[in-house]
Amino acid sequence: MIKRILVALDPDSDSRVATQYAVQIAQQSDARITGLAVVDTRSIEASS
Repeated sequence: MIKRILVALDPDSDSRVATQYAVQIAQQSDARITGLAVVDTRSIEASS
């Protein structure tokens, strides 16, 4: 039985699909979802 689901969140379009899939699984198994923000530090440093 799945109790917890970890989903990586980033600007990529795959994150939206992964989040929707995680929600479906969580609803079926009464699991909790945790979002993990993925930060591109190189991009942030380059623009500052």
